[in-house]
Amino acid sequence: MTDDKKSLSLLAMILADQPETSDVADISQARMYEALTSGPTFTEQEKQSLWLSPTIRNTYFGLKRKILAEQQARIQEAGVNMHAFPKAAAAEAKEFIVEADDFKVIVIQSKVDKNIWYLTLQLKKKMRGAIYPMSTISLVDSEGLEWLSGRPDKHGETNQIWPHKGISPDQLIGKVSLEINAL
Repeated sequence: MTDDKKSLSLLAMILADQPETSDVADISQARMYEALTSGPTFTEQEKQSLWLSPTIRNTYFGLKRKILAEQQARIQEAGVNMHAFPKAAAAEAKEFIVEADDFKVIVIQSKVDKNIWYLTLQLKKKMRGAIYPMSTISLVDSEGLEWLSGRPDKHGETNQIWPHKGISPDQLIGKVSLEINAL
């Protein structure tokens, strides 16, 4: 078990035994729904209430599951294609684009440091309309490796530097498929 998993397991045990307190501000389900779908995000006081109250946290996770199911239904109803099957990259490619029906992935190697790769995920209009604005999306390959994760901006873009050491995206293109997960 990694240190991160041990820490999360310890935190889960502590939170599971946490007593209810009356010293926190309540958060309505309507406000939670708003924060999880259209925004604005939770205030600092609301975040504190989520940490301190098992009842509020339980309501949050139940609502989060409901919203994820709603979003999956919206994605299916809109007919959004969440998969891409990229072609192999040229041997010395410094930049490549993976074009799918409803999104595009742009991968560019740094001109200064060849070990750094910049990733941009662009959601097309149909996909932007199907997911909630406050959703976090991740781009994962068919081997389970997460390429990037984040909340798209108002133009449907998420940017990140390649997060993995020892393997680069040019080694994977053509060998794996890519999938977007909306969380």
